[in-house]
Amino acid sequence: MLSLFGAGVIPVNKLLYIKIMHWNKSIIVGTVAAVLFSTSTLLAGDAPLIIKQPESQFIRVGDSATFSVKAVTPKLETPVEMVWIQPGSFFMGSDEGEEYRRDNETRHEVFLTQGFWMSKFEITEAQYKKVMATCPSENGDNMPVCYVSWENAMTFCEYLTDQERKAGRLPSGYKYALPTEAQWEYACRAGTTGMYNVDGDVYEIGWFSGNSENVIHEGGQKKPNAWGLYDMHGNAWEWCRDSYWPDLGTLPAVDPYMFQDNESYIDVRVSRGGSFTESSAGSRSARRDYYGKTRADRDFGIRLVLVHE
Repeated sequence: MLSLFGAGVIPVNKLLYIKIMHWNKSIIVGTVAAVLFSTSTLLAGDAPLIIKQPESQFIRVGDSATFSVKAVTPKLETPVEMVWIQPGSFFMGSDEGEEYRRDNETRHEVFLTQGFWMSKFEITEAQYKKVMATCPSENGDNMPVCYVSWENAMTFCEYLTDQERKAGRLPSGYKYALPTEAQWEYACRAGTTGMYNVDGDVYEIGWFSGNSENVIHEGGQKKPNAWGLYDMHGNAWEWCRDSYWPDLGTLPAVDPYMFQDNESYIDVRVSRGGSFTESSAGSRSARRDYYGKTRADRDFGIRLVLVHE
């Protein structure tokens, strides 16, 4: 059942464009975060498309109704292999009893109302050079690009967006960006709740100080998570868009993104996923680190998302 809330009366004799917190396959189940209605064409991927409406003409505030929907998975031509990540909810952070837990991993439920694409692998040197002309690392074209600062990562996203728009390959209103912290952890977990996105041997999914021989590795050599993303644990630190705020519980529950600088952590940005120089414990799903946005080191790389502006 859908619980609709807001002000006024919502006519349902037209298609609804909705942002959903929960759904189950073809039937929405849960709570609506926001409701918009329009006769215009829905943007693919932003929400499931309603194909059957309730019999009643109106739904009033506090009423519930069940909608039949079909999944709309966008088709896209991109220079980077991307994986579509459906909207949904998850518990961000870690349980208080989790081993190696830090105080900045406050556990709380988060709702992502917008689906997004995420790059299947970390961005390679060849992909970086194609956009930026130069490359900060020289490990090989197929190797993840390293020595990338947050500022340079943001510039890469801007240049790639401009390049793809000019080439006519980017849908109107979409852009390449660094993932928000919430998007990153949601995609990393892929429905899991433990320390890592696998129940088995963590060395099967990532490169850490215990198996990397202190060098970065080509993407895709380890097993992907359940959503088809590689190297979400280890290999290279991956920058997030967010400014660093120590208490995750201060983030909004719906589509959290901390764009405002914390005065106690000016010019500091979040990184996720650990690296080949870290132990596997330093690469847990909930592990949050933070560095100055000009920092560039041999284990700092990029993973992209493609999102609606």
